[in-house]
Amino acid sequence: MIAIPEASQVACDNIIDQCSNDLTEELSVVEPNLTLTLSNSAPAAELMSLQDQSKWVAAVNACPNGAQRMSDSIEGVVETSLNMGVLTINEGKVKAHILPRSLVGSCNDALSDAVAGLFRMLDAEVIFSDSYPGWKPDPDSQILAIMKRVYAELYAQAPGVKVVHAGLECGLLGSKYPEWDMISFGPTINFPHSPDEKVHIQSVAKFWDLLVATLKAIPEA
Repeated sequence: MIAIPEASQVACDNIIDQCSNDLTEELSVVEPNLTLTLSNSAPAAELMSLQDQSKWVAAVNACPNGAQRMSDSIEGVVETSLNMGVLTINEGKVKAHILPRSLVGSCNDALSDAVAGLFRMLDAEVIFSDSYPGWKPDPDSQILAIMKRVYAELYAQAPGVKVVHAGLECGLLGSKYPEWDMISFGPTINFPHSPDEKVHIQSVAKFWDLLVATLKAIPEA
């Protein structure tokens, strides 16, 4: 909710229309139905001071968002990114929920520290909660080589090996057991982390066969 003098309503309408036109042109491919509307509302009981407004608007504009660094070792893969997911104003408090992630733990820490420093300049309280540690791909992984060979033997074709920029359990396990050689694979899942999440049934059997064959192919210690 924003509050403006009644005499400024026409000017505000014009600003909203201009912003709508700019965003429609900028995001026409990914958001073809984007619209901005301005409607009347009951006056708010409290308003943020102009000084605080200016500070928070500047901080949000300055806060990095999206891909920050591409991987040096794997072409076309994002190494480090940041997402400002939810920004709320409630009961006189502003809360920004921000998720940094990286394939490299030190890069994730550096980005987190940079964002924390930005908001601490507003005298904001910065809280670090649970996150996924980085899990840097190892192209020389022995288990990767074994699984690629087993896949080719089972299905008469080479597997597609990809690096994804996401939080994976391997990052958590690797932070506790850095000597482990790990690989992540599974059946085909559509619309993950949503109410529409579903698994491709036929791919489950293929996943299981590959798992069993790979375990059999791993040399005994």
